[in-house]
Order: sequence, then structure tokens, then C-alpha cells
Amino acid sequence: MTDNEKYSNHCIQMFEVYSQYLDGELDENQRTEVEHHIETCSECRACFMTLKKTKELCSKMPRVKAPDDFTSRLHSRIRNILDCK
Repeated sequence: MTDNEKYSNHCIQMFEVYSQYLDGELDENQRTEVEHHIETCSECRACFMTLKKTKELCSKMPRVKAPDDFTSRLHSRIRNILDCK
């Protein structure tokens, strides 16, 4: 495995936990690892900051109540899709 492949795999691993980091769901060691990575990797820092800003903007959106029959309609559509395969 080349250094580039290791680096890419590490970036992918970090990307997979950014949401958990922002939600405060990581332990101290994991948080430290993410923080170190985004300090040293400009591409991942940009991605992380974009996710953070997106999360902030979404949290400011008003909540909309789904229609009462939403769950049953969703399940019906999923069943129809699975039946077609």
C-alpha cells in the first residue's frame, strides 16, 4: 500500500465520523484524532467546515410536521420498490 492510499483511507475514516464528532458522540481519543486530522489536512478541513456550516444552517430551519399518513405511504412505496426487483 502506498502512502497516498494510506492517506486516502485515513481521510475516508475521518469523513465517516465527522457527524458523530459534531454531535459530541466520540470519546476523547476519537475527538483528538479528528481534531489532529482536520488541523493537518486542508482538504478534510474544508469538508469538515462545510459539514459544520450545513448542520448549523439546517438547525435554523423551521420544523415541519409530516402528514399523518407519511409513514404508511413510505412503507408502501418501499414494499413496491422491493417487489419490483
